Amino acid sequence: MTTKIPLITIGLDLGDKKHALCVLNQDGEIIDERTITNHRESLRRLSQKYPGARIAFEVGSHSPWIKRFLSDLGHEVFLANPRKVRAIYTSDRKSDKNDARMLAKIARMDPQLLHPVEHGTEGAQRDECANKIAASHPFPATRNIESNHAPGTEQHPVPNKCEWKPDSLFHWNPHGAAAPHPAERTHARPR
Repeated sequence: MTTKIPLITIGLDLGDKKHALCVLNQDGEIIDERTITNHRESLRRLSQKYPGARIAFEVGSHSPWIKRFLSDLGHEVFLANPRKVRAIYTSDRKSDKNDARMLAKIARMDPQLLHPVEHGTEGAQRDECANKIAASHPFPATRNIESNHAPGTEQHPVPNKCEWKPDSLFHWNPHGAAAPHPAERTHARPR
């Protein structure tokens, strides 16, 4: 099997605040190497500078929305399986810059060496979040609050712990947005 070498290949090492990037031309020469911020506008500018480029990055917390975003802008996007790409995880010269270079070099020659993975759809990720909430809920949803009410105690609904934000995966708040921290509660349980 022969893989057509694209005109431009980009390797991204994703971070929470910034991404390291390495851009290779068709001959494998580095033509751009820098960091960009973790914002849609930064990624949009990168896309406009290198339209239709092949882009590779490892699976991580920001990879679902970034893959959807770049794919929608017309890029061929590959999500590298970080456990399978030995050239990166066993490197003794590990850095964001070197990881971006390695991803670009591998994606340029043969993206199948990245052992690409696919994320589920945005809807499937929301469902997964809802399932995590249900599994961690202290009371089954079938309970009736009135029948579980003990005299002298206050009943509070448990707020949604998982807040969906399209720019990232999940933001967990173990006490919920409206729930007070257990140490801040003013009522005592009857003995």
